[in-house]
Amino acid sequence: MARDRATFTAPMERDLMEIARSLVQAAGRPVAARLVRSIHATASTLSLTPRIGRRRDELGDGVRSWPVPPYLLFYEPTPGGIRVLRVIHGSRDLARAWQEPGHDGAEMH
Repeated sequence: MARDRATFTAPMERDLMEIARSLVQAAGRPVAARLVRSIHATASTLSLTPRIGRRRDELGDGVRSWPVPPYLLFYEPTPGGIRVLRVIHGSRDLARAWQEPGHDGAEMH
């Protein structure tokens, strides 16, 4: 049986913390917790079939995305699964959000 393997960058973890904090204020803890669980579950599933996401070559070689409405999860396939780079709201200017300081995808936890 295959095991999922998703690793998370520091920029992705910052995105997730900001999203959760905002949702707690706007809609409450249960809503924020559901979204965080959904994002983690999606990453787990994607790690088993990493090439199914939409190619995002405009953001970098090998970058792919998958919807977790209303957000997009950005990742790159790795030999053992995926590396999750960012989580960005789908309505944002993606090119601009991708270039935000401190969100270069280089740091990993």
